[in-house]
Amino acid sequence: MGLSRALYRRRNLVILVLGAFALFLLFRRGEPATALQAPASKAEAGRLGLRVPDPARDGFIKDPTEYFVQLTLRDNRVVVFSKPGCPHCSAAKELLQKYNKERGLRYIVIEMTREQDLQGIKHALGSLYQRETFPSIFVDAQCIGGNAELQSLEGHGSLAQLLESKGIIAKKPVANKVLTDSSLSKEPVDVQVKGLVEQGLRADIQEKEKEKEEDKKEPSISSEAEVKVRKLIKRHRVMVFSKTYCPYSRHAKQLLSQYRDGRGLDYTVLEADLEPDPAAIKAALGAVSGHLTFPNIFVDGKSLGGSDDLASMHKSGELAQLLREKSLIV
Repeated sequence: MGLSRALYRRRNLVILVLGAFALFLLFRRGEPATALQAPASKAEAGRLGLRVPDPARDGFIKDPTEYFVQLTLRDNRVVVFSKPGCPHCSAAKELLQKYNKERGLRYIVIEMTREQDLQGIKHALGSLYQRETFPSIFVDAQCIGGNAELQSLEGHGSLAQLLESKGIIAKKPVANKVLTDSSLSKEPVDVQVKGLVEQGLRADIQEKEKEKEEDKKEPSISSEAEVKVRKLIKRHRVMVFSKTYCPYSRHAKQLLSQYRDGRGLDYTVLEADLEPDPAAIKAALGAVSGHLTFPNIFVDGKSLGGSDDLASMHKSGELAQLLREKSLIV
């Protein structure tokens, strides 16, 4: 009897410690938690104080690693399953960290440092969600895909919209409507201002004119970036806008190097992340080509798209044909 009570107290103590640790992870902001490990067996789960799943009793699945995955997704709204040394995982985490810093996004990273854990989580994700690649990103227990899908959502502006719609991040305040010359009537200035004030708006005509003069003297960063982008595209027949850490950019540059070595292709690369304002370069590329993701490859002023588009053209022979027709390769 005494032994049973001692074991009972020890189990309760373990549960309290695990509960405190779970609360710490839940309310922690900043860098996501890493290197959490799934219980390797039912015995280990019991030793850790976890309730071992019993389908007959509570409907849980049998596999303890699947149980760990489901508990993680249940208790955390945004979860990334990652592995060390994976460039796609790094790119996804970098984007989410940007949302963490700028929009207060709270997320957790489960990074497997042991091969045993990696294979266990891979099997569990495949069994539960038919996905066995990394990273695997979940929002409210729904898998949105990997890095490619995450970057695509971001490129189309859908990622912020998704997180806002679920209340995971706060919506950005809507900026006040900017008054333009066309929005003002041809009535005298004092009548215009009076009408605007009656609508709950305020128009400072002198300040507006001052801002116009400043805009003429000093173009905005985005305008300067767009001028730079257009000049580069015009100056170089094959122009690649890339990011040093982006795996898709690396793949595109490796593919183009095949045409350079032995076939004489001359191309120029701008690494956007090494520029003073990478966001301005991205916005400029969007304005020029409608393509906001990296890489962005131009041939004679026309955007071919990104890495996938380039690879598809290469595989079909269309890329070689295009470069030959333009006398860019021998």
